Amino acid sequence: MTACQKFFVRETLLLVLFGVVVLLGPAFAASPADALYIGGTSAEPPRFTEGALDFGDAQAFHFRSDLRSLTIPYKTISKVEFTSRRGPVPASSTASHIKTLGLKSLAKLKKRSYMTVYFEKPGEGAEVALFELSPAAAMTAPPAMEARIQGKEPKPKSAYNDEDWWGNRYWRTNRNAHLWEEPDRSAGRARSVP
Repeated sequence: MTACQKFFVRETLLLVLFGVVVLLGPAFAASPADALYIGGTSAEPPRFTEGALDFGDAQAFHFRSDLRSLTIPYKTISKVEFTSRRGPVPASSTASHIKTLGLKSLAKLKKRSYMTVYFEKPGEGAEVALFELSPAAAMTAPPAMEARIQGKEPKPKSAYNDEDWWGNRYWRTNRNAHLWEEPDRSAGRARSVP
């Protein structure tokens, strides 16, 4: 085998290896989790299970993982807390510790965000589920959970600040035509004062 043939064989093998890594790499990559089920009074799923929050069902909230899932009907939820503090908030604490964080303050947090769901299981009584939320889930979970508990359809992410989009100041489109004022064409004419 000549040096030129060795070079082409080596280059071909490297290209094949690169193609295999590119094609099969995403299959082995860890998918980012929306939330981590830290624990609660329910035995399912196991503690510290990574999974995804699902608000798509109009009847129940789902936490889905590779191992097991947790389903909580919206009508059984008595209270939901979104905080930067882990665990249920004790009733004896001061009011400054009880407050629920708003959507804007959750976006600014560099700390972890938590969601505590209080619900009733038929025949078993009061239950609690505690989730640690990813930054993306911390932005979308509060409005989605609030809408579902009220029996409404949650808004998609793009619908939150539709009117305040920065491009409305620079471009006139069919979508934002009502925001632009028609120019006063009579302003350029000289008027006579009686």
